[in-house]
Amino acid sequence: MSGKLVRTALAAVLVSGGAQAATIHYADSETVSTPLALTEDTTISVASGKTVVYDAAATVSGDFTLTKAGAGELVFLGDNSALGALVISEGYLVASNGLALGSSPVTITGQTDGYTGPCGLKLWGVGKDNPDVITYPNAINVTGNTTATY
Repeated sequence: MSGKLVRTALAAVLVSGGAQAATIHYADSETVSTPLALTEDTTISVASGKTVVYDAAATVSGDFTLTKAGAGELVFLGDNSALGALVISEGYLVASNGLALGSSPVTITGQTDGYTGPCGLKLWGVGKDNPDVITYPNAINVTGNTTATY
């Protein structure tokens, strides 16, 4: 059984896929304004060369693992609530502030399972064009063939 994503402009997104973890795939760049409630481990995949922005209204909640996959870039602008874990396996995850990452440790696995492209975490302060120091209260773990720059 595979996951399903149902989204409307008026309702929050509820991800539910049954026996296996759900996957949300973005083939094109997009701005998302709908909250995302995780009810199971979920992967968000962004295609190479694309950027998906979860704006301040599109908060992510739920105590399940969220994995960032795909060579594209995923941007979180809102203050997300607790996540079971946050894993970056491919591409970049961009956080506008420490609260954008939820309250669990972030693990950057990078270049595993045959993926050899870029992989990492980008932290913005006030905004992309006005970087500032931000505080993230939890651990950032780097494993695999990944370079951490800060």
